[in-house]
Amino acid sequence: MGRACTPALGRRRAAFLLSGLVGLGCGGGDYWLGGATENAGAGGPPTQSLGGDWELVGTDPVEIGGGDGPCRIAGNGFGIFTMGTFSGDLWIHDCTFTGLGTADTPAIEVFVSDRSSVRIERCTFSASGAIRIGNADATSTRLEDNVVLADSVVALDPSGLSTPAFELVGDSTAPKLFRGNRVYRGRVRLASPNWLAGGDGDADTNLLLGLRAGFSLGAPGLVVRGNYVHPAHLADSGDESALDTEYSVSDALAEHNVLRWGTWVVRGFGGEFRYNAVLDADNLAFVQQPFENTTIHHNVLAMCTPARGNEPIQGGIELVNDRAGGIAIFNNTLDGGGLPARFGGPAISIESGSRLASVRSNVFQHFFFAANNGAAAVRPGPTEGTDPPPDRLDDADYNLFDNDGEIAPHNYGVRVPNRTLRSDAGFGLNDATAGGPVDEQVSAELAEGDACFPFSDDDVRAGRVAVSEMLAAIRARFSPAPTSPVLGHGDPADEPENFIGAIGDGTSGSDRFGRFGR
Repeated sequence: MGRACTPALGRRRAAFLLSGLVGLGCGGGDYWLGGATENAGAGGPPTQSLGGDWELVGTDPVEIGGGDGPCRIAGNGFGIFTMGTFSGDLWIHDCTFTGLGTADTPAIEVFVSDRSSVRIERCTFSASGAIRIGNADATSTRLEDNVVLADSVVALDPSGLSTPAFELVGDSTAPKLFRGNRVYRGRVRLASPNWLAGGDGDADTNLLLGLRAGFSLGAPGLVVRGNYVHPAHLADSGDESALDTEYSVSDALAEHNVLRWGTWVVRGFGGEFRYNAVLDADNLAFVQQPFENTTIHHNVLAMCTPARGNEPIQGGIELVNDRAGGIAIFNNTLDGGGLPARFGGPAISIESGSRLASVRSNVFQHFFFAANNGAAAVRPGPTEGTDPPPDRLDDADYNLFDNDGEIAPHNYGVRVPNRTLRSDAGFGLNDATAGGPVDEQVSAELAEGDACFPFSDDDVRAGRVAVSEMLAAIRARFSPAPTSPVLGHGDPADEPENFIGAIGDGTSGSDRFGRFGR
């Protein structure tokens, strides 16, 4: 059997068979540590059964993974941990883990230092706990093509304090990668700098789909690109989002993602939010609380299916909690889905204490205003009146409105100081059609022929539809006709021959919605 390799002592002593899978600072070979195996049958790999925590120390590299074939490891509630200082390279690959960790104990909790690295690749976690990686010094991590199954035992709390399925922490500024993963229960919390979640093509897409699914951003230098996120509500919980961001974040980039459902589909964001599909708010809003100096541009925000809650949706993009500096919303297409969608609030609301620097070159269509007095597409918070309109805008122009309501819809329920609506540049003079009457409603003449989102989660899980195809279908659905008034009528200060909305005729350099992976 080869010579014994004794792991470090910690909470529990590890006891398992390592059959050509791992060297714990002892070099290669087969090491018997006192555990058990189960024969998987003819042609199948044996199951390695843990009798204690798997503890990593020292500086030597550790490999846990398939040799000639995949490995299977029964955790029995034990986990993989670093004890003290670990500065070796850790590579876990091509394994199926069952029962690794518990609801209260991580499946993997590894903290690395110096210039070491962590790679976890092509592993499946069934009935297992959370995975927590801490990167210090100049260490890096790559998490690729792993699956967390829906039977995960990660603790989910209706109060909103659920344990993430993946929690990635530390102060290392080295590049890190989270790509091609499938997470069917729990969130992914990026709380260490310089993570790329996703990538440039469909092979890089992460699928976050199921109870409490979503990304949580909590560090600088984060990029979330080309992912599909669809949270399912936890019973008795009203606190879900496909993407949420901690207050400290100011430079995140989220682009080319499909984000669906949630109390707020996006809750908080600091940085640049572009080329995303934000679909089907089911309680409060598409985007709530963009932070100071955030830009939201070239996104499609649409109700493709009716809201699931008992009350009309409160608002589209909501500025709340005294967010008042440098927020710009431009070249987006916002579609409220008409009366069947039960989207009763405004497209944009600006609560007392908050301020919107610019709203320009956006399409606001198919909102059926049923909430509050003075129904308007851009207005104060839901409990505030609009007579007189409060001063909460610095610039508003080159927008197009095509909405309906229980009363005649207004376009603006807030004002730009020292400017007259529809008479002055910077306050609606150039809204479609330029120089037209106050509260003019103009058809955007978008395609709108096919279903807004004709794909099921079963299709997504089975790989029958990719993010590039979803975004391309949404682009086709909201593309302008050749005679559309959106073409050539956006704010020229952003781009010559700029268009209104998220999608143009394909000739502009900024016309990138639906081009992911193509």
